[in-house]
Amino acid sequence: DAVKKALWTAFPNHIVALSVSLATNMAHVEFRRDDSAVCTTQLIAEEIEDIGYDVTDILVTTRTTTATTKQQPTTTNMVVVELAVGGMTCSMCSSAVHKALCGMPGVKSVNVSLSTNVARIEYDPNVGDTNNYPKDLQEMVEDIGYDVNDVITVPTVAAAQNNNSTSRYYSDDPEAGERIVLHVEEEEEEE
Repeated sequence: DAVKKALWTAFPNHIVALSVSLATNMAHVEFRRDDSAVCTTQLIAEEIEDIGYDVTDILVTTRTTTATTKQQPTTTNMVVVELAVGGMTCSMCSSAVHKALCGMPGVKSVNVSLSTNVARIEYDPNVGDTNNYPKDLQEMVEDIGYDVNDVITVPTVAAAQNNNSTSRYYSDDPEAGERIVLHVEEEEEEE
């Protein structure tokens, strides 16, 4: 909660969505970037470090829009799950996890990060036998020899609307220019 509070306080007009899990040492931040440089990836990392955490890795995804005509928004019921995968030591490991998860029914996309040990899976719960997800996703990873230390269902726009939730969530806001994932660890105290 300290990371969330610090970022919402420091960048109230720029943060679009924020999810933090200290169990997996991950902070997902979606923010609006503008010419004023009030909110940048570096400033977000520095804000987290100022409250006593180390930011050891940053993955940046920039959203681009190329549509020239206005399209009606589509409502999807996609579900996003993140698995904290233990035991991956090389690119062959992350590839094996990726391949296994891609073969699961309803899975639309998989992103496995060796540096953060997180597998991010997006699936359609209306396609195939997904009744036991995310447990089946976890078991698939464990069946090929890796540990799953934590399972997080990432809030999405559709899920928040379906639940009439007022919490912050990843958005489809076209002005949200960047989404970053930060690997956050508590600072080690010096002796």
